[in-house]
Amino acid sequence: MGYMSPTNKFDFTDLFTLEMANNHQGSVDHGLKIISECGKVVKEHGVRAAMKLQFRDLDTFIHPADKKKSDNKHVARFQSTKLAKKDFKILVDAVRKAGMVTMATPFDEASVELLKELNIDILKIASCSAKDWPLLEKAVSAGKPIIVSVGGMTIDETDRLVSFLDHRYAHFALMHCVAIYPTPNEKLNLGYIEVLRKRYPGVTIGFSTHEEPENMSAIQVAYAKGARIFERHVGVATKTISLNAYSSTPEQLSRWISAWKAAKAADGAGDREIDPRELADLNSLKRGVFAKKPIKKGAQIKRSDVYFAFPYRPGQLSSGDFRDGFVTADRSYKTDEPVAHETRDFAPTVRDLVYHPIHEVKAMLNMAGIALPMDFALEISHHYGLENFRKVGVVIIDCINREYCKKILVQLPGQEHPYHHHLQKEEAFHVLWGVLEIDLEGRRMTLRAGDIAVVPRGVKHRFWSESGVIFEEVSSTHFNNDSFYEDPGINLLPREARKTKLANWGRHHFDAAGNTR
Repeated sequence: MGYMSPTNKFDFTDLFTLEMANNHQGSVDHGLKIISECGKVVKEHGVRAAMKLQFRDLDTFIHPADKKKSDNKHVARFQSTKLAKKDFKILVDAVRKAGMVTMATPFDEASVELLKELNIDILKIASCSAKDWPLLEKAVSAGKPIIVSVGGMTIDETDRLVSFLDHRYAHFALMHCVAIYPTPNEKLNLGYIEVLRKRYPGVTIGFSTHEEPENMSAIQVAYAKGARIFERHVGVATKTISLNAYSSTPEQLSRWISAWKAAKAADGAGDREIDPRELADLNSLKRGVFAKKPIKKGAQIKRSDVYFAFPYRPGQLSSGDFRDGFVTADRSYKTDEPVAHETRDFAPTVRDLVYHPIHEVKAMLNMAGIALPMDFALEISHHYGLENFRKVGVVIIDCINREYCKKILVQLPGQEHPYHHHLQKEEAFHVLWGVLEIDLEGRRMTLRAGDIAVVPRGVKHRFWSESGVIFEEVSSTHFNNDSFYEDPGINLLPREARKTKLANWGRHHFDAAGNTR
């Protein structure tokens, strides 16, 4: 694979890593059988998988005194399953022929050289080597995409690892791993995947599994927590070869991938799509509005005139849509008759026009993890009226206004702010979440989280966001009536006609009828 340019990075998403380890038993033929059988499963499911080998230069890896006799249980295992370089090449070629990605775990510097010589696609660092800095230095120098398992590492140690890889421009992913073989359910700690995902945004997080092969729920929980790489030890049992307690047969591997598919399907695409069948079922359970007494045509229907009862009739006004003071009888109604849906005036009130976007703004702040100070003022800028706010406008949260000023601005998806300039204020925009587009006198800039743009005094500018954005405005002191718009119609409006100010999110800004106080 060679050098990975920024535009040609390996896509770690939804990659299955099949760990052969020493399950080839030192036999090339048995290794080929594992590759063949697992390759069939991968092809059948139509997924992307890497077959992973382990490289150790045993002549230098094992201390001379331990080669003849050792108390370490792994020494004999490593020596009995030793393969030559030519053997590994045969296996690597077979992996490619089976349509899988090649991957290897080097446990020493010489093995990194072997990995490069065989042109292995992905370099894997095992948990036991994730603090082996000489090996990590050598691994990074190979220029390969790297996956690191972080089993047994504290979060501080993982921070150091991520910093090390990031500073060396490594293209890497992390794998949550519990190095207990097999891992019981109560030790899986799958919630840690979410911790890693939030702590290292932009880094793909995976799950290196050691649970019992019949455990099909762990991968589903891991996917739900955000894991996007999944590693499993695999092997093939024969009359003379039995598998360990954490390695899967091809049949178990197939069921494991099926469990992942089921979790992915259940997770959906992230957006909530309402199925018509769901609505039909819920409608069959909701209550309708019925006349409690005779009602004359044209009369305003109040809460005391009606009652709510099940089942709801098609075309009827539902109990959820009833709003006192907004229902007018379209005809005369007898007692117990269903009141028609058309009786309700659904035109948005000022309260609706204010609170609907405010709810969305609060949700965006929550999603971005942005906490506001206890004392702030909130302003809805609607340059062409509240009814057009979803298209033109911005929500401004005033935090500080002294010799310096700090505001948090929120734009909803598809919203824009018109061309204008300031005579007294210089400002800088710092994007906290989302994507902001800015036009500075015809020069367009695209800002993402972390980016900053300075707007000097007198410079005409406008901004907008296709997907929604939250950004910080840091400026010199803010003065009212210091915004001068390209559209003279906006300039002619009194400030209160294009601004709605709220206190404490406007909880007490409206009376019961929905009018502004």
